[in-house]
Amino acid sequence: MREAPPNIDLAGLTADDLAALVETSCALAREVHTPRLLRRILVEATRLTDSPDGAVLLLDEARSALYFGDAVGA
Repeated sequence: MREAPPNIDLAGLTADDLAALVETSCALAREVHTPRLLRRILVEATRLTDSPDGAVLLLDEARSALYFGDAVGA
């Protein structure tokens, strides 16, 4: 098993968390539909962080502005 790079702290992650990250990264690599990809990122991120809410902000380069790509929660 490879060691984590020195700047990554895995102390708070369980084996299930790490397995979920690997599974999610494989699924994300296969996903080409942006809305589904953003939703999957949010669902997994909020689950792994025990957070009821989450959002992905995207950059509209033409307007130099951020906008919500997707959000979950309240």
